[in-house]
This record gives sequence, structure tokens and C-alpha cells, in this order.
Amino acid sequence: MSHLLSMYRYIVGIGVPVAFTGLGALGKKLIRKSGGWQISDFYLGIELTLAGIANGLVGSFDLLKLSSGALPPNMVPYAVASAVVTFCGFFSFLFLLSIHQDWESNDTDQRGKMIRLGIVSNGVGLVILFASIMLVPGLG
Repeated sequence: MSHLLSMYRYIVGIGVPVAFTGLGALGKKLIRKSGGWQISDFYLGIELTLAGIANGLVGSFDLLKLSSGALPPNMVPYAVASAVVTFCGFFSFLFLLSIHQDWESNDTDQRGKMIRLGIVSNGVGLVILFASIMLVPGLG
């Protein structure tokens, strides 16, 4: 039983967010309809952040479901941290939307676009996703 629970944690904590992030890149390519892959298909900060928020919410709901009342003392730090990551993830999401709004259509400063969308945006998304993965009990 513990092996099955451990496998579930890896699938929910890591597999699902990574799979959906990859689907986000594929979706961008398919929507565009033109030719092969482009660098803009890999500006995935928004998708990574949403995956982190979803992971944080799933973790919170799992903890609430398991507790059926008061949380055991060893689970309280997970619950608090999960709420904090979800809260920070929401505001990071809004921040990333504003960066994408300002830079997505900018074709004059390719270097600035790459820094903001390829490095900063993806970096923020990875931090939120990684933080949410580390909060899944048994993985972190």
C-alpha cells in the first residue's frame, strides 16, 4: 500500500504538472499553424505557474481530506506552506501576464523579449512549480 501511495505522490506531484506544461508548448505550436517550432512556443512561465498553483491546491485539498477535522501537527507546516505558495503563485501569475502583455508582441528588442519571457517568466514559473512539488508530503 505504501508503494502505491508513493507512486501516486510522484504522479500527482511531478508527472501531471510536467505533462500539462509540455501540452502547453504543443498547444502554442498548434494554435499558431505556421511551420515548425518557434522559441515563443517555449515561453511557458504562465503554464508553469498555473501548474504550481494547481499542485498547491491539490495538496491543500488532499490535506483537508485526510484530516477530516483538525490537521495532525506534522501536517500543519505543509498546509501553511501550500497556502503560501498558492497565494504567491496567484500574484506571480498576474505579474507574468503583465510581462507577456508588454513583451509578447515586441519584435524590436529580441534580446529583451528573450530575457523577460524566456528566462524571467520561465524562472518564476519553475520556482512556483518546484515549491509546490516540494510541499507534497513524502516528496519534499
